[in-house]
Amino acid sequence: MAVALIGLGAGCREAGRLVEALHFLDQGGDLVRELGDDVAVGHLHRLAGSVRLERGDYPRVRSDLHEALAAYERAGSQRGEALTLRTMSMYHRAVGDYDQAVATALRARAILGGLGDALMEAYAVRALAKARLRRGESDGVLAQLEHVLTVCDAMGDRLGHAVTLRTVGELHLAEGRLDEAYLLLAAALRQCEQMDVPLWQGRTERDLALLHEARGESDVAAALRAKAVKTFRDHGAREFDELTAEI
Repeated sequence: MAVALIGLGAGCREAGRLVEALHFLDQGGDLVRELGDDVAVGHLHRLAGSVRLERGDYPRVRSDLHEALAAYERAGSQRGEALTLRTMSMYHRAVGDYDQAVATALRARAILGGLGDALMEAYAVRALAKARLRRGESDGVLAQLEHVLTVCDAMGDRLGHAVTLRTVGELHLAEGRLDEAYLLLAAALRQCEQMDVPLWQGRTERDLALLHEARGESDVAAALRAKAVKTFRDHGAREFDELTAEI
């Protein structure tokens, strides 16, 4: 029952149904704590922390991720620790602590590389690249992201590929290469639409809105931003507050 509840929570998270995801994960958490299964406790709290990160519930994100780390350490699960560190990097990036975001992503990459987990190491590299971008660095970031794309292609990870395409588009946008950025962001958006992952679709539309603003195409930008805002509102994502605060 605990495994089923956690699986339902994970499935809802992938579909962007964040409230429902927490509903199932919180129920699963009660069961795994009773069972005393530290690997399951770590997995549960890491997932719950990632959902709360999507929701913008930052104090509870910290609590969940620290609980996950402690549980994985008790269980001796290096992989679990590394995956949690990657999520911690994303948390630090979300709250603007870019130095910690870089440091925790580096730790995650080192552990996953040592374990031979190529796909999750690539995910840690993407987290590192995004943290470095937020810190205003670009040297070597494109090469890092191209490596991630190669790994995702080899592993047949369509979502990882789309998310990384979007990140490469963000890099080109930040450096003023608007044509390159448009091609990559448009391709990422098509892939997200095909996979029906609304939160990633909304995030890519938000980036495209920024691109069209940079081109002076305010009407197109406004339409894309409105679509993104609606998606974030409907799914209870933190970006709704971020975008509406800018208006």
